[in-house]
Amino acid sequence: MDHMIAEALLAHFPKMTVKRFKQGVATFGSADAFFNAESHTVRDRLPWDDNTKHLFLGWREEIDPKRIKKILEQEHITVVTQEHDTYPPLLKQIYDPPFCLFVRGTLDLGNQYPIAVVGTRKCSTYGTQVTHELVTGLVQHGLTIVSGLALGIDGIAHNATLQTGGTTIAVLGSGINRHHIYPAVHKQMAERIVEKNGAVISEYPPGSLPSKFTFPRRNRIIAGMTLGTLVIEAADKSGAL
Repeated sequence: MDHMIAEALLAHFPKMTVKRFKQGVATFGSADAFFNAESHTVRDRLPWDDNTKHLFLGWREEIDPKRIKKILEQEHITVVTQEHDTYPPLLKQIYDPPFCLFVRGTLDLGNQYPIAVVGTRKCSTYGTQVTHELVTGLVQHGLTIVSGLALGIDGIAHNATLQTGGTTIAVLGSGINRHHIYPAVHKQMAERIVEKNGAVISEYPPGSLPSKFTFPRRNRIIAGMTLGTLVIEAADKSGAL
């Protein structure tokens, strides 16, 4: 089994964390060996609690590796874990970094200066203008713009970056396969981001639907992978915060 496919499969396990992934790889030698380990070996050697091991073995019986591999290939999705050079270096430093990222496009922030630009979905004319002007200036000074592809400020930030010839990264709270891009009205924008050497990324496997729980967790990635966050027209209890 391809190493990346094994990582993608393990990322589908709902209880997978950075710690558990590292424990599995350390125990069995590779992601491939981890996923394919005999059930009795998992029970005897994997340093997880019994309930989690039981859930893992049951989940493994249900998942279809061929289907997952086909989706990744058709959608040109790669998987990046903390062991990869292209995993955002700043993201490793947060309290709860994602175990892996699903990526469409080019994700390589090692020599870049990423800044997050986020804000309200219901922006004013003034907010639209300010976002466009600020992002244009940031891009002209060589910064990479990171946002969440949402309606309002996020979309304006991505679009202004593309118009200025810059690089932008969209972090989603859903799967990044084309049928699950959220919001759907930004599917074409997502394609343009990928085409212009940017990336669409998510910690959620292809096919994952967005929910009120996935967006706050998405926000920690946006903040964690960037040098700073510019918030535009967000209320005190805004989801942007």
